[in-house]
Amino acid sequence: MSDDLVVKGKRPLFDALTGVRALGAWWVVLFHIRGELARFVPNESFMMRFADAGHVGITLFFVLSGFVIAYNYAPRFQSLRTGSYLKFLWQRLARIYPVHVATLLALACILIAASFTGIHFGESERYTLDSFVQHLFLISAWSVPLQVTWNGVAWTLSLEWLCYIMFPILAVVTFRIRNPIILICTTVALVVVTSILRLAIGMPELIGKPIDFFQYLLANIGTLSRHPSLFMLGFLMYRLYDIKFGSGFNWRFINLIVFPGFILTAIVQPFLGGNNLLVIPFVALLIYGLAWDKGEIVQFFKSKSMMYWGYTSYALFMTHPICLLILRKVFPLKDSDSSNIILLFFILIIYLFLISLIARITYIWLEEPARDWMRGKKKIFGSSGHA
Repeated sequence: MSDDLVVKGKRPLFDALTGVRALGAWWVVLFHIRGELARFVPNESFMMRFADAGHVGITLFFVLSGFVIAYNYAPRFQSLRTGSYLKFLWQRLARIYPVHVATLLALACILIAASFTGIHFGESERYTLDSFVQHLFLISAWSVPLQVTWNGVAWTLSLEWLCYIMFPILAVVTFRIRNPIILICTTVALVVVTSILRLAIGMPELIGKPIDFFQYLLANIGTLSRHPSLFMLGFLMYRLYDIKFGSGFNWRFINLIVFPGFILTAIVQPFLGGNNLLVIPFVALLIYGLAWDKGEIVQFFKSKSMMYWGYTSYALFMTHPICLLILRKVFPLKDSDSSNIILLFFILIIYLFLISLIARITYIWLEEPARDWMRGKKKIFGSSGHA
């Protein structure tokens, strides 16, 4: 997931919200290597429970994206003009598309090369031409039900792109609404509209069958609206921030409660049947609390290491599934017959090192320069700076 956390020279930095992206990205990585981790730690251990909850990183990214996109762009959309709307979409496309296309093409090249060498990665149904084209146009997750194809995390970009398309409309429609009840109702209505559009695009055969269409919509409204709802929750949190709601609260103390509460709730909610619903209030409060820039938790997320991986988080998020695909063929740690725990631990270190290295290279040599090139800031191989 990706979002500019600052428009330089215009709005203050949100360093803590940059750092929290590191948590989200590495948590997703842990979720995807939990099979390898199981070779070293018991299934009932805190580490494994923490890794099993890594999908919460996606929830964190969508709420964070809604808050930060609103913070940076909502003031520009007091009215909806074609030029500003298209410019916004192009800026967002510049942020997510280069790495997305690069990882998609890299994966295609790997699969083609593997087919000539007799190597099989399994799940051939994931790698169809039709789904490849859908990923190119960022519509892969608009289909219903959601199918995970090609790069295993790229479906999130499709839903993020849908949120970007809806965001200027959301901002304009709600810009003058100050009554919180009306604001929430309007936002919920837009979530429903987004869900209807997603279903209409994903299953066009239902359009001519109104009864079937709305029966399917009602039965699957949670699935259809889940991620757009998270994005719009972040937008609502920004609106509260914009009117300085809670500015006098003791955010140092609140953050000390919310952050561990977020982690613990994410870990225990599967046992409570929460299906991520229980963790959402903690995600919203964590992002809102970090935005006030107070306390030890904020300083933790503003540390150099968290900022380092916060900036690299999108590249890490997008490249680690491909790294794992190759590493599991070359060094099959999860399915290894070896009982040499030192050797297995060394292989795990290789996993983490190469995942980190590829992510950092992608960030420095592709993500930043390609983004700035698309935005017209400089030549593709010029010096880079944070957007």
